[in-house]
Amino acid sequence: MTDELLVTRAQLGERAALAQLVARWRMPVWTYVRRMLDAERADDVAQEVWLAVVRGLPRLREPGRFAPWLFTIARRSVTDRLSPVLSLRTRIRAVAALLAGVAGAVFMGTLWWTEPGPLPGRTHLAFALLTVFCLVWAAYGGWLLTRRIPLFATDQVFGWCSPSS
Repeated sequence: MTDELLVTRAQLGERAALAQLVARWRMPVWTYVRRMLDAERADDVAQEVWLAVVRGLPRLREPGRFAPWLFTIARRSVTDRLSPVLSLRTRIRAVAALLAGVAGAVFMGTLWWTEPGPLPGRTHLAFALLTVFCLVWAAYGGWLLTRRIPLFATDQVFGWCSPSS
């Protein structure tokens, strides 16, 4: 039975048709959501998606467009869940930390190696500690971008994942 027919039957109140739709699309929706969230949050968001589907199904005008409509709901639910993490301010802070750390390490390394004449041992130690601090700060910025801000590159560069990929 096609999705279009199942949607039409579900809109008319047939619970078995709705159950078949859920059975058919439960795993693809969960997999789509899971690509962008951890497993626990993916379970919650997938459940929110199905709640929105049940509430909005009577208003769906084109039953043949069920799948795109379903994945639009899923994408918006994921975005709503991640919006505090994906805020522009958070991304700017992460990039700033990375750039400041790299710039600081380059600056300290340049000063250290271009100093004329021999330097006392304490000065070498100070330069080394400041350079290490800057490298740690750059690593922190990189960690923020890759681990703490999900979808940074995916959301901004590649767009949202399609359900078929």
